[in-house]
Order: sequence, then C-alpha cells, then structure tokens
Amino acid sequence: MEMHSNWNFQCQKSLLFAGEIQEMKKGQSSQTLKKHEEWTRIWNLDIPPATENFLWRACLNILPTIFNLCKKEILTDKNCPMCLREPETIEHILWECIYAVDIMRRSSKNIQKTKASSHSVKVLMADMFNKLQKSEMEELALIFWNLWWRRNQHVFNNILIDPNTVLHRVNQMQHDTTGLQFRTINQAQSNIARTGTSENPPPRCCKINWDVAVDRNHYKIGIGIAIRDEEGNHLAIMRKNSILCPDPLIVKATGALITTNFGIDLGMRNVILKGDYKKVVMDIQKQVANDRYFGMIISEIRSRIKCFDICVTKHVIEKAM
Repeated sequence: MEMHSNWNFQCQKSLLFAGEIQEMKKGQSSQTLKKHEEWTRIWNLDIPPATENFLWRACLNILPTIFNLCKKEILTDKNCPMCLREPETIEHILWECIYAVDIMRRSSKNIQKTKASSHSVKVLMADMFNKLQKSEMEELALIFWNLWWRRNQHVFNNILIDPNTVLHRVNQMQHDTTGLQFRTINQAQSNIARTGTSENPPPRCCKINWDVAVDRNHYKIGIGIAIRDEEGNHLAIMRKNSILCPDPLIVKATGALITTNFGIDLGMRNVILKGDYKKVVMDIQKQVANDRYFGMIISEIRSRIKCFDICVTKHVIEKAM
C-alpha cells in the first residue's frame, strides 16, 4: 500500500526512546552490549511490571520530579517536598533524602551497609547490581517504588506515610511476587498466540507494532514502531526515515528487522511482533532458506529473535480509515 511521505505515526502519552538508541549506536559494540545488559538486568528482576517501568523511567531521569519541572519552568521552588532542604532530583528522593535514608536503615543488612554513587539512578543501579544479590535488588527496587509512592501521597494528598507502612508495603509486594506461579514457556507461548489484534498482551509480555510508509517518487520510506505493555500503556516509540529502493517486500522486511532490533536494544524478553504485511510475517514463521536479498533479511530476523525468551509474530489486518 503506497502512502504519502508526510505520514505521521503518533502515540499519545508515549516515551520517545529513539534518542537512547541512537546514543547506543554511536559507541563501540562493547559499549552497546553493556547498555543492553544494564536494561536486561532490570527486566530480569521478579518485580511487578509497573515497578520495572518506574525503574526504567527513573534511570532515564524522565520522572516529574520538582527539579525536572523547574527546568521546564513549570515550577520555581526546587526544594524537596519531604525534607525541604535540597533540590528534589530523582537521585535525592530515592537515595539521598533523610526520609529515604531512614527507610534504607530499616531494610536488609546488605542494603543498609552498601555505599554507592548517586551521580544518577542509572549509575546507582549498575553499582548496586554489582554489590547485591538478586533478591536484595528486588527489595531495593520495591523500596524505590514505594518511596516514590510515599512522596506522591505527600505532594498530592498532603499525607505523610510513616516508615513502617512503607516497609510493610515492600514486604507485602515481595510476598505477592514470591507466591506468584509463573507460566511455563509453552503456556506463555500459547497465551501470546491467542492474543487478538486489539487485546493487550498477556502478563509480563510486550506488544510491538510496526508500520512502514513508502514514497516511491523520492525513494524514501518511513518506519514507525510502538511498544505497549500488558495494560496497554505505551512504553516506547520510534520513528525512522530512510532512503531505500521502494520494493514492498524489501521495505516491509527491513521494517521488521529494525523493529526486532529495537525490542532487543530495550532489553525486552517476551514479545509479540505485529505487522500488517502478511508475506513478511509468514516468512519469518517459516524455516525455509531463501538466497534472495529479501530472504537474507528474513533469515537475519529469525536469527535476532532468538535473543528474546519468547517471541511470536502475528499478522495484523490493516483497517481502513
């Protein structure tokens, strides 16, 4: 289907993550791999998806802290609403504030004793991953989540939650997560395969949709990618323009390859890849060799999707506007 080059791929309330990907591509391959591993370590924690998403946003420093809002000239007073002493950066509210320190002192011994750089949450998390066990990192992640919840209760509802309540919530969340019986890979594969076009993906899975527009006159293509979580929230989008011979098969296959790499770069584990070009989707599912250029792209996609724990490709019938 031919479309005008001034196509638009929009997602409301999305996080534009293309800049992070471009930054990764500028470095050496070892640096790119290191960043990929950093995100993967967060996704591998057995914590609620909402907490994973919160940590991701904290590491990117895109949470609406008072300091960030002041930089956008929305507010003028930078001070932390909890201690009223220092500017409220995300590092301050989660690690440096006296109210955060008080909670850390009541947590597990290794968390109490650990000293780490708070230059940024991303650096802090990387440092803590090297010093703590997985279960302790899960506890720390839940503490961070509940510190942010406590802060929001104070800012928006004028309620100051006592430390014991915060720690009780952390313990309860740990208990709920530990008691959760995760599906086997085959069961999850089956659940993903049954997911309809308009439905949200199953728990702990993400749905990645991609679309490609072609401008035959100028030999240009535009690729749009959107990633949604199990609740239908947009996690990331990417828009990419490129110059390419507008062969429909090559264009759609290239879009699928870029989409696959995008999901891998973000550290996704369980995904549903959805595209509207049936030939590309069907060939990805087949295990048939093809020495044409189109077939080589498909083979590369098959090789790359092995980086996911679970990956199901599905064809989406494009609806007429």
